Amino acid sequence: GKLKRPHNFNNPGGFDYERFLAFQKIWVTAYAKKISKKDPEKGLRWHLEDTRRNISDFIKQYGEGKEETELLRASIMGDQSGISQDTYTQFQRVGVAHLIAISG
Repeated sequence: GKLKRPHNFNNPGGFDYERFLAFQKIWVTAYAKKISKKDPEKGLRWHLEDTRRNISDFIKQYGEGKEETELLRASIMGDQSGISQDTYTQFQRVGVAHLIAISG
């Protein structure tokens, strides 16, 4: 799609479209040639989970098993399965274990 600033239609005495939108705090409009609907059988929750899986898979692909990658996955995705007990204990000792338990 394309984003555009709204403009009036040059009709003398016509409706002031720009002003109308400005009062509604709309400064940009969008135009799309084609809008396709996602699979109606799958709801928002499914699409969010699918996105989450894709992000997790992407992170795994570029460094699975590396401690820093597992920490990234834990902090972004809430998946702590790749973090060793020793690492988690160290995070607890310094008082920042909550940083890897925020998401999920």
